[in-house]
This record gives sequence, C-alpha cells and structure tokens, in this order.
Amino acid sequence: THLGIQLYFLAGSRSHELEADKYGTKMAVAAGYNPAGALFLQEILKQESKGIHSFLPESFQKVQSLFHSHPSSSDRQLALFQDVKAYKMGS
Repeated sequence: THLGIQLYFLAGSRSHELEADKYGTKMAVAAGYNPAGALFLQEILKQESKGIHSFLPESFQKVQSLFHSHPSSSDRQLALFQDVKAYKMGS
C-alpha cells in the first residue's frame, strides 16, 4: 500500500507542475515576456535530459517515469502549447 500512496502523490505532484507552468506563463505574459519562451525552456530541458537513460529498454523507461515528481518536458510542452498559441493569437 505504501507504493500505491507514493504513486498517488507523485501523480498529484506532476499535475501541480503542469498547473504551475500554466500560471507561470500567464504571469510572464502579463510582465511583457514572449509566451513561447516557456516552450523554448522545455525544449532546452528536453535536450539536456536526452540520453541520460537511453541505454535502458524503452519499457523500463516508461515504468521509471511513473516515479518522477515532474512530468516530462515533452508532456509539459504539449500542455502549454494551446495556452501559448492563444496568447500569441491575442497579441
């Protein structure tokens, strides 16, 4: 049961990170920054983490991702894309 509780809290942590990205981007736009910077930052992080676990089988990498407290940079980019697009269309 301890493992189940840990996984539950990690999933909540990941959703909180996505929410923080959304509000952080909103505040950056209000301060006059380009919202695409949020996507660019995640691209940098994605490139930096590339290859760290590439020697492991893909199935193991997927299982391992269940234990991460943050969503992957790819997931974060996807979650932010529509918001960034809406900000760009509104400007």
